Amino acid sequence: MEKKIFSINVIKERVSNLKKIIPNILIQSDLIYINCIGHKIDKNDDEFKFLDNEKIKFYFFDEGGSETRFIHYNKHPHNVYYFTIDDDILYPKDYSEKLISSMKKFDNKIICCVHGSDLNLNLNCDLYKKRKNPIHFTFELEKTRKVMIPGVGTSCFYVPNFKVNIADFKNKNMSDPYVSVFAKKQKVDIYSIPRKKMWLKPLEGFGKSIYGNNPHKEIDKLFIDNFKNKINKNE
Repeated sequence: MEKKIFSINVIKERVSNLKKIIPNILIQSDLIYINCIGHKIDKNDDEFKFLDNEKIKFYFFDEGGSETRFIHYNKHPHNVYYFTIDDDILYPKDYSEKLISSMKKFDNKIICCVHGSDLNLNLNCDLYKKRKNPIHFTFELEKTRKVMIPGVGTSCFYVPNFKVNIADFKNKNMSDPYVSVFAKKQKVDIYSIPRKKMWLKPLEGFGKSIYGNNPHKEIDKLFIDNFKNKINKNE
C-alpha cells in the first residue's frame, strides 16, 4: 500500500506557522518529519499540544539547510510518495491528492511541483538569478508544464523512481538547483501542475527567504557544468 510522507524544516522564527500548516497535512499523511533547525520543540508544552500525534516525528539539528528535508528520504524505499514542504506556506487539504494524481499520469516517473522555473542557457552568468518563465506557487496554471527547476518546498517525489543521497548536496540551501541536476542525471522530468490562483498561500515570514544568501556563483557553476556544457557537447 502506498504511503505519503512529509518532511518540513522549521526555524525558530516561523515555528508558530505550524499551527496552520500541520492540521491540513495530518489528514493527508502517514508520517510527518518535523526537522527543527537551531531550536527544539517540546510537544508537552501546552502551546504545542497539537503536535502530540503518533504520525509526527521530531528531529533536532543545531544547523542545517533546505536539504535537511531529505535526510529521511532513504528510510522508506518502497511505494512512498515523499513531500518536502516549507514552514512559510499553507498547503490545502487536497495537496497530496492532486500531486499524486499528476504523478500517476506519468507512471510515477517524474517529479511534480507547484512552484517551478526554467533557465536561460544563453546567458554567460547569473543563470539562476535571471531564471525565465517562473511559475510562482501562488499563480494560476491552466495546464501541466514541464520545468527545469522545481520549487522543492512544493514538490512530490516517488522514492523508488528518484534517488537522493543527502551527501550529494555539497552546499547548504541549494535544494532546488541540486534536485534539478539530480533529475537531469537520472532522466526524470519535472512538471508543474495545474491549479487555481492562491491554491497554496504564503504565511508569516514568507519573503525572508534564503534566496538572497544563496551562493549564486556555485549554483551557476552547477548548472553550467550539468546543463550548458553537456548541451554544447551534445550529451
